[in-house]
Amino acid sequence: MSPKTIKQDAQAALGATSFSPGKLALIHGGVTIVFSLLLSAISHLLTDSIAIPNGLSGVTIRAALETAQTILSFAASILTPFWSVGFVFAMMQVSRKEDATPRSLLEGFRRFGPMLRLFLLLLLTIVSMGMVCAYLSSMIFTATPLSSGLEKAMIPYIEAGAETITDEMLMALIPHMGWFFVVLFVVIVALGLPMYYRYRLCVYTLFDDAKGARHAIYQSKLLSLHNRMEMFRFDLSFWWYYLSALLISALAYGDLLLKALKVQLPVSNGVLFWGFLILSMGLELLFIWRFSPLYQTAYATYYSRIKDRFLTPITPPPAGTDYE
Repeated sequence: MSPKTIKQDAQAALGATSFSPGKLALIHGGVTIVFSLLLSAISHLLTDSIAIPNGLSGVTIRAALETAQTILSFAASILTPFWSVGFVFAMMQVSRKEDATPRSLLEGFRRFGPMLRLFLLLLLTIVSMGMVCAYLSSMIFTATPLSSGLEKAMIPYIEAGAETITDEMLMALIPHMGWFFVVLFVVIVALGLPMYYRYRLCVYTLFDDAKGARHAIYQSKLLSLHNRMEMFRFDLSFWWYYLSALLISALAYGDLLLKALKVQLPVSNGVLFWGFLILSMGLELLFIWRFSPLYQTAYATYYSRIKDRFLTPITPPPAGTDYE
């Protein structure tokens, strides 16, 4: 399947909808950004309140604020994925010439139970794979000459009798761990990338089949069994999409980047933080409105092609056919 053909089909599907996919993208992106801004504002207010020294009398208040901050972050991490997959479902409808409306964006919450089980299973898989990759990388790094620079850097601390790694030591040792991160990247690509594509279609299969999270994972494995390289090439055709999204996300940390580069602007740190954050979110909303419908519809179209190809029965050969 040619990525160009799939994108053309996706463009045709986007133009045949009764409700504008761009409006759906704006609703989805707008709610996401407003929610993120509110969380950031509340989190900063809580952080500032926690930092106020009130002596022993303020310990209980600070503990309560820290608990509230933790609960808020946890709630956001739980709710955000369900809202995100709603847009995926809406674009699946668009790709199939079905009516997608703002109500479609709530589909992730309507299937809360199966989606939650799917997310937990995927999280468990990701954490397990991350631990395996980190362990293998550390073994390769320490068993080869790649770790010689780190070992030399650690000698002064060992001779000084250091028993634990402090923040100061860690910052001094990180520049000598470059090869470890290279090894880690290679191991993640070698082990993690195939697993990523193994589960790449889980959300789509769950929307298509109400049998549950485990069955969705099983279906994703089947559909991606002989299509992982093809899926990888299809993702590569969207390199500009991933790169743009990464740069826009990085812009939100522009104040930290300026600080690292030792660039000082005649404004306060608070103005820099909120300025870069609002600029990043404004560009993100524009990006979502302009490009997300095409990307999500194209991937939904690609999923449908794989599914149709997998489920198409093979026509048996005529009786008496000679295979020799």
